Amino acid sequence: MTESQLYVFLAFAVVVVALAMLVIAYCGYQALMSLRRMERRSEEFFDQWMPVAQDAGRFLEHFSIQSGELLARLNELTARLQEQSLQVDSAVRSISVAARRNAQTLDTGLRQLLRRIDGAAQAIENGVRAPVRQLRAVGIGVSAAMRSLLPRRSRTAPDRISADEEMFL
Repeated sequence: MTESQLYVFLAFAVVVVALAMLVIAYCGYQALMSLRRMERRSEEFFDQWMPVAQDAGRFLEHFSIQSGELLARLNELTARLQEQSLQVDSAVRSISVAARRNAQTLDTGLRQLLRRIDGAAQAIENGVRAPVRQLRAVGIGVSAAMRSLLPRRSRTAPDRISADEEMFL
C-alpha cells in the first residue's frame, strides 16, 4: 500500500468518523429535545396534578386522624360492652341462684301447707262429719220412733214397719 493510498484511506476514515460524530451529535440533539419536551409535559402534568395530590394527601391525613379516633372509640366501647356483659352475666347467675333458692323454699312451703290442709281436712272429716252422721242417725231413729208412737193418717197398715224403722231396729 502506498503512501497516497494510505492518505486516502485515512481521509476516508476521518470522513466516516466525522459523519458518525455528526450522526451521534444529531441523535444526541434529538434526545435532548425529547427530554426537554418530556420535562415540559411533566411540569405541566405536575402543575395540574399537584393540587389534586395535595388535596388527596390532606384527605388521607384527615381520614387517618378520624379513623384513629373512631378506632379508639370502638375499642373503648368494646371494653365497656365486655365489662357490662360480665356484670350482666354475674347478675343473671345471682338471680338464677336466688330464683332457684326461692323456688325450693316455695316448694317446701307449699308442701307443708298442703300437708296442713290435708291434716285440717282430716280433722274436719273426723270432727264434723262423724258427729253429723251420728246425729243424723239419732234423728232418723227419733223420727222413726215418733212415727211409730204417733197415730198415722196414712193408708198403710199400723202393724207394718217402714224402711226407716227397719234400719233403726
